[in-house]
Amino acid sequence: MWETDHVQAPLLVDVDGKPRRPWITWFTDCATNAITGVAVTPVHPSRESVLAALRSAVLREDPYGPFGGLPEKVRVDRGKDFLSRTVTAAFDLLDVTVEDLPAYTPHLKGTVEGLGP
Repeated sequence: MWETDHVQAPLLVDVDGKPRRPWITWFTDCATNAITGVAVTPVHPSRESVLAALRSAVLREDPYGPFGGLPEKVRVDRGKDFLSRTVTAAFDLLDVTVEDLPAYTPHLKGTVEGLGP
């Protein structure tokens, strides 16, 4: 079982001369608490950042891994980017079940929520 979410990092980075707080999209393994995949973006996350994080979570060879692979199930919390047709199609191709949790229930995703800054 994996969990996934976005979190805004508590730091500023220079993006084209403007200070921005980057967003982190990550996947975590509930059994090991390992971060299996991550994507960092200078703007609000989207389905592209979800797909980039998913790619890094699934691949296990350098520079990815050693954690990762394919989970049986991924928990998400109704985020439109996690439930977009493109991301849903990727999960379907990987034969991964998506568990869509009720909104505003972070306690149901305790592993990934516990990582946030």
